[in-house]
Amino acid sequence: MVGGRGVLAVKFMIGGAARLCKIFLAISRDLLFPVFCISCRVEGHWLCPPCLVKLQSEIKQQVFQHPYLDKVFALADYKNEIIARLIHLLKYEYVEEIGEIFEKMIEEFVRQNGAAILDGRQIAIIPIPLHKKRYLERGFNQAELLAKSCGRCLNVPVLSKALIRSRQTKTQVGLSGAERRNNLQGAFALRQSLIDIERVILVDDVFTTGSTMEEVARVLRSAGIHEVLGVTVARET
Repeated sequence: MVGGRGVLAVKFMIGGAARLCKIFLAISRDLLFPVFCISCRVEGHWLCPPCLVKLQSEIKQQVFQHPYLDKVFALADYKNEIIARLIHLLKYEYVEEIGEIFEKMIEEFVRQNGAAILDGRQIAIIPIPLHKKRYLERGFNQAELLAKSCGRCLNVPVLSKALIRSRQTKTQVGLSGAERRNNLQGAFALRQSLIDIERVILVDDVFTTGSTMEEVARVLRSAGIHEVLGVTVARET
């Protein structure tokens, strides 16, 4: 029978082997499938530092209101081709590293808006959840990656398990605003108490008609949350 120290030693060895395996796979991937900047095609980055600086100088944040949402912040317009390509890589080609690029953008967003968002209130950040089947297909929730970046930058807790997508819905792509709302009705459920939370920040990748955030915000307000904000990488109009 293995004692407590023995179990710890085994866990340490397994963890170390997993880390080495991850490093080896990353090196092999970079050698076999080199990455090129989607803007200037220089090798080594999905978006090289100079192109990221250029992008941040070009994009303009949008702030607007929406039903059930007190305020929504969009870091950029989806019409920007670089932004649209980065979101596609993250969401449909499952390139998690794109999250690191968006974190740089979120840092700048927080620098400009952090004080107004925090405002001395008890705040929590909640990502828009994926259905478990979609999560297994993708391997991660892109909204959760973005939410964790917001949490690090704002120093605010991220409640990734507070909401669940209680039923699988059809893809929203191609649906009208009314069809999107009907598709999402009753699709989200709260499974964690939010007592003492005064303001919730919802995080997602793209804001199109707003039906997803609207439905989640409705669920939160019915649970007693007084103020709901939205943060999204891009707004598609």
